[in-house]
Amino acid sequence: MNIQIKATPGCRLFFLFALFFSGIQAGYAELVLSAPPREDAQTGQDQYGPIALYLGKILGEKVVYKRPNDWGDYANDMRAGKFDIVFDEPHYAAWRMAHVEHVPTVRLKGTLGYVVVAKSDDKKIKSMKNLIGKPICGLASPDLGTVTAFALYNNPIIQPEIRTIKGNTGDVIQAFLDGSKSCRAAVVSDVIYNILPQDQKVLLKVIATSTPVPNQTITVSARIKKIDREKIEQALTSDEGAAAAEQLLQRFSGNDKHFIPAKSDEYKGLEALLEGVVYGW
Repeated sequence: MNIQIKATPGCRLFFLFALFFSGIQAGYAELVLSAPPREDAQTGQDQYGPIALYLGKILGEKVVYKRPNDWGDYANDMRAGKFDIVFDEPHYAAWRMAHVEHVPTVRLKGTLGYVVVAKSDDKKIKSMKNLIGKPICGLASPDLGTVTAFALYNNPIIQPEIRTIKGNTGDVIQAFLDGSKSCRAAVVSDVIYNILPQDQKVLLKVIATSTPVPNQTITVSARIKKIDREKIEQALTSDEGAAAAEQLLQRFSGNDKHFIPAKSDEYKGLEALLEGVVYGW
C-alpha cells in the first residue's frame, strides 16, 4: 500500500526555516588566548595582544588575551581546559593534546635542547649519576629544562635536588658560577650555553645533553572548528601574521621571524615529562 503524506503550507514554512537556521554556525562568544606568565602584565599585553586582535580579525570572532596571575593559575586553568589558543613549551602542548583535546597549529622554527653543566674543576661530578641527591641550579619545575633533567633518571626517587633560580637561563648560569646557591651543577639551554663568553665557558663542563624537542608551539582547543584551525595556521605562517607576532618572535625566535606549521607526531610522548613527574599533572 502506497501512503503519501502531504505537507500543509505551515509545515513547509517551518521546514524551510529549520533548514535555513541549521546551516548557520553559532559563534564562539569569546576565545581566550593565553601563555605562561613569564613577563609582567604590560609586556604580556604587548606581546600577545596584537596576536589576539589579528586572529579575531581573521576569524570574525572576539579573541582576548588573558594573562594568568601566576604559574599556579596557569597550570590550573590549563588542566581545566579554559584556554582556546595557547603559546608555550612543547611538553605543555603535548599534555594538552593528550588530555584536553588541543591540536598543534604552528610553532617556532628549530628545536629546544638543554645541557647539564658542572664546574670544570669539580672532579667528583662526571656524570648525572654523580648528582643523585645533590643540589643543581635550574628554573622552577615544570620548566622544560628542569623536567628534562629529571627525565634523564629512570627512578624519580634517585634524582638531584633542584634549587630554584628566578629569571632565565642566564640567571641560572650566574647563580651557579657565583656559588650563591651552592649547586653542584646547573641545567641550561644549549643555545645560551653555546654563546657564553669564553671566560665563562672554560669554567664549565657538559656532563649531559638532552634530546632536542620541537620549539615553542601554539595549540588550539577542539572547540575551534577545523576550518578555523586551518585559518589560524595559514594566518600565523603569513607575513601579516609575523607582523602581528613581531614582539613575540623577536623575544623567542631570534632571526627566524615566522612561525612554521606544527605536526602532531613531533610531540608524541612529551607529555610524559609532566605526567607522574610533576605534582598535579
